[in-house]
Amino acid sequence: MTTPIAISTPISSQALHTTVSVTRAGKNRRLLLVPVMINGKGPFQFILDTGAPTTVLSKRFADSEHIESQAEATGLGAAGEISASMTVLSSVQVGDAGRESLHAAIVENFDEIHRRLPSVVGALGVDFMRNYTLIIDYAHDTVTFADDVHVPANDGLPFETNDVGLYTNVKINGQGPFLFAIDTGATESVLDPVIATKLHLPVREESSLHAAGGTGIGAGRYSEFSSLQAGQYTQNGGRMFVTDIFAPLRAAMKRDVVGILGYPFFGEGSVTFDFPDSRLSIAE
Repeated sequence: MTTPIAISTPISSQALHTTVSVTRAGKNRRLLLVPVMINGKGPFQFILDTGAPTTVLSKRFADSEHIESQAEATGLGAAGEISASMTVLSSVQVGDAGRESLHAAIVENFDEIHRRLPSVVGALGVDFMRNYTLIIDYAHDTVTFADDVHVPANDGLPFETNDVGLYTNVKINGQGPFLFAIDTGATESVLDPVIATKLHLPVREESSLHAAGGTGIGAGRYSEFSSLQAGQYTQNGGRMFVTDIFAPLRAAMKRDVVGILGYPFFGEGSVTFDFPDSRLSIAE
């Protein structure tokens, strides 16, 4: 990655700036779990997930906490169609950051994640994060929610956001740009096989990959790239998981998305998501 950029920090006696420790989980410890208080109880372990527009609860967890559904819903994700029911949580809190009357989805398919990682009961989505700047310090295993930190307008990487995701333009081996979703809940970066074939990316190995919210996203392959670039940030050399999941994602996101920027792109440094200003920065 590149050298750190300056982050502006307005001084305010009323500013919120709260930091919590995270727990690593999953394959290669690439999932970040944050302690979340739900309706005044907890803390419970939730995946920190910018790929989830709505905060998600495992149905098993919702049942155990007597959290009742209020409406039925369906959605599309990397695991395909997801059946869910909606509820309203009276309070959700991480450190000193909190939201009241937060809508959340109760997802039966999330029980697969719950079975593999018993401590994980949900995913903290963008609906909770959107009013803050989110600072993920991978090197020190902490997450900060702040409203006194912003990425300067002339620095960082702009991203687009809507009700179903975060997006930015990415070049692969100098070609593109291609539209990628930004997903801190993804343990790998993922690419549409049409693009992998077009760019003649070499195949490393056949494999399969699990996805939060479902039993998996099926078979695929790992392909190598020489560079993955988003704005001024570049991952030099690596591999992406190539699989055919993007038709339902494009339908859900209403964008021509062909890839997902996951954990490997952010590395072990620090990434700052300035949600109010739709910019992010990465520092080693």
